[in-house]
Amino acid sequence: MGFLTGKKALIVGVASNRSIAWGIAEAMAKQGCEIALTYQNEKLKKRVDKCAVVCNSDIVIPCDVGTDAGIEESFRELKKHWDNFDIVVHSVAFAPREALDGIILKPLRVKTLPLLTILALTVSLH
Repeated sequence: MGFLTGKKALIVGVASNRSIAWGIAEAMAKQGCEIALTYQNEKLKKRVDKCAVVCNSDIVIPCDVGTDAGIEESFRELKKHWDNFDIVVHSVAFAPREALDGIILKPLRVKTLPLLTILALTVSLH
């Protein structure tokens, strides 16, 4: 019996088994937490499904954090499984490919605005 037994966590931002979100989800599941995972697109769904198996979860839902409608739809889908939850893990990151050239993030306003927009939209989540 772990210290998270009886808790429910929504994990947003799993991209692969190397994602910080994956490690968090796995650790929380080992402590008894019930896990729900989101995926950004069909390309990532198979990877997130693997995380769900590791976490003994059957809740894997799409979540387009780039739009309010995408976030709202994700919560509607989650509501089909849970009436409420205790924890949100926000592990979403985005930057245009060209912003990742060389230096971690080129400090160019035009290239980093999408990153900041995604972050701002998803921190409030709902």
